[in-house]
Amino acid sequence: MNSLEDIVARCRKGERNAQKELYALFAGKMKAICYRYLNSYEEAKDITQDGFLKVFDNLHRFDAQKGNLHNWIKTIMINTTLNYLKKKKRLPIDTLEEHHDVGALDAEAMNDSSRDFTAEELEEAIQSLSLSYRIVFQMYVLDDLSHKEIAEALQISEESSRTRLKRSRIRLKEYLHKLRLSKIKSGKMVE
Repeated sequence: MNSLEDIVARCRKGERNAQKELYALFAGKMKAICYRYLNSYEEAKDITQDGFLKVFDNLHRFDAQKGNLHNWIKTIMINTTLNYLKKKKRLPIDTLEEHHDVGALDAEAMNDSSRDFTAEELEEAIQSLSLSYRIVFQMYVLDDLSHKEIAEALQISEESSRTRLKRSRIRLKEYLHKLRLSKIKSGKMVE
């Protein structure tokens, strides 16, 4: 098996087999990231392809001294997905109401409640969020981006990013609370 450094070097030379190897190594994870934003397998598949074309076109810019390849590719995929959503006018622009403070959130209570649910139920809860909240939540929680990085990618203020994250957590907490009550009433969960 070739080392990742070897594969990257060969990709930089334009070797198709190396590109296939790099794609095989990362495509599954990257498709999953795109899917989280798009909620459509076909769109995620297309965006992953577009993203990898950008990866191969820009691989000469990747510097292993500044970061790892996985994070570099992930950033390209997220940006490609966000650009796609902007073109399709599915990415909401910043709204005035989001500049108002929504108060503190009990993050501990949020984490406490999530362990009572299946992965599918948690995914459903995340998908229930409005697109603007879901994107910020995913970028911050699942993709581990800072509010500064989110603000730059979405062209919003850092405060709007923080507010959307707080609101998404509040909405998720409410959704999971209702789901918990429903499971208790149906006997699928004990109090």
